[in-house]
Amino acid sequence: MAEVQPWERRLYIPTYAVKEAAAYAGVHSQTVAYWQHGRKVTVRPGRRTLEPAIPGRRKGEQLSWLELVEVAVVATFRRMGMPLKVLRETHEYATQELKSEYPFAEYKFKTMGWTLILSLQDVLPKAAKDVLVVTNRYGQTGWAELLENRFLEFEYSVGKAMVWHLGGDEAPNVALDPRINFGAPTVEGVPVWAIAGRIAAGWDDDEIAEEFGIDVRFVTEATNFADRFQLIAA
Repeated sequence: MAEVQPWERRLYIPTYAVKEAAAYAGVHSQTVAYWQHGRKVTVRPGRRTLEPAIPGRRKGEQLSWLELVEVAVVATFRRMGMPLKVLRETHEYATQELKSEYPFAEYKFKTMGWTLILSLQDVLPKAAKDVLVVTNRYGQTGWAELLENRFLEFEYSVGKAMVWHLGGDEAPNVALDPRINFGAPTVEGVPVWAIAGRIAAGWDDDEIAEEFGIDVRFVTEATNFADRFQLIAA
């Protein structure tokens, strides 16, 4: 049996606060909690619980790396208009088919996701009908492109999403990698928080670049990234 590497354990360790994960995914923190825990709604004559779309995390606990990746994928599905009930059924089906607790974080889901979703027609016809409504809104090609744009943000290794480039054009070299600095955003191996802290303390970009031995453009990228996600998380 292959020895488990320390970084492999980090994929499952609670690391990201809900507010932080929500900021990276571009959604509200309450939305993340809802996706992972469900919520109670009033339905005459009483109340019932809407089941979570991506279950597994205990309430109040931080998210692991793999849970963070799944939140990012779910956020994309939701922007496309996918109902949470369908997402839950898709997640359950993908869990079985890919034999993974976190199927949305698997490379196989990137390559087979569209096929898996289409195969819902055979096992979950109601869910497949709802998917068809969303698909028709964009067209199959446009629908697939929306997913592909999200998947392109990730680098895959050992069959899983292992690096997330979410800085966009303003911070293309900033990335999250659970093997580096415990998954904190870094640029050229330097934590973004370390650069942002020095900016807040009054250092200029050239001083920071010299301090960490990096090009000044990476300081600018780190600053852009910090500003962007602080604004989203506020």
